[in-house]
Amino acid sequence: MNTVANNTSNENVQLEKNENSRVAVSTFVIAFVLCLGFAVLSSVSSVRNLFLTDSTERKILSKIFTEYGEHQYTILKIKTATAIELEVYQKDNSTNQQLLKQKFNLNDDSEAYLMINTSALNLSLVDINKDGFLDIVAPTVDKYGNSRLNIFVYNSDIDQFTPSAPAEN
Repeated sequence: MNTVANNTSNENVQLEKNENSRVAVSTFVIAFVLCLGFAVLSSVSSVRNLFLTDSTERKILSKIFTEYGEHQYTILKIKTATAIELEVYQKDNSTNQQLLKQKFNLNDDSEAYLMINTSALNLSLVDINKDGFLDIVAPTVDKYGNSRLNIFVYNSDIDQFTPSAPAEN
């Protein structure tokens, strides 16, 4: 009887060791697969950007300089995490600094280019309404892939740009 009890006890110990080994191997395999998956996914920039995107990051896409009368302006087209922005800076002649005069948010829009002859433009100045003042033209694409031609008309009476109303059908 003692031999049978010892064999049963040895079998139980062996089963317990086998179970512990299986748990350890399973845990190691799961940890390895998770680490490998994380490494692969973190190397894909689009996945990495979901977690690491700096929402304050701004990238200047275009810059244009112009003058209206005695005022000098710098117009910037900027990409942010959520939009395209147009910023209009006016040079202060007394301090020689650029002061933010106006800002236009083109929410949910992406960068786009307008082909004119053989040139691709993403920001330009054109006298749209033939009043003698150059207006801002900034092409974008909305989140549905529709092209937009954003026009901001210079109003000399108030010395500012105003968004042009879209044409009605």
